[in-house]
Amino acid sequence: MHDFNIVSVGERLREERKRLGFTQAQLADYGEVSRPTQYLYENAERYPSLDYLRKIHERGIDVIYVFCGIQISRAIGGGGNAILINQEALTEVIHALDATQVMLQENQASIKQVTTSLENFFETNYKAVV
Repeated sequence: MHDFNIVSVGERLREERKRLGFTQAQLADYGEVSRPTQYLYENAERYPSLDYLRKIHERGIDVIYVFCGIQISRAIGGGGNAILINQEALTEVIHALDATQVMLQENQASIKQVTTSLENFFETNYKAVV
C-alpha cells in the first residue's frame, strides 16, 4: 500500500536529504526554492512542486520513495533495469502530481468564484443593514 500522507512525505524527504548528506540549504538550492520553503516541505506544511521534484531527482533524491514509500531501485537490487523501472515509476508519479496540481488550481478558482459571489450577494442584499 502506498503512503501519500503529507507527514510521511515530509519525513521521507528529510530522510532522503540526510541519506545523501545534503543540508536543507543545499537541497533548497538544488531544487531552486528558498530555505524556508524546504523547511515547509520537510515539516509537512506544504507539498513540493513538480519542478522542485524534477530538480532534486537529478541530484539523487528518490522521489518515488519520498511520495510512495517504495524504494524501487534498492528493492530490486540496483542495476540498469532498476534505473529503467525507477524512471517509469517516476513518470507515473509526475503525471499523477500534474493531475493533482491541476485539480488544486481548479478548486482554488472555484473557491474564489464562490467567495466573490457571496461577497457580492451580501454587499447587494445587506448593505443597508450593515
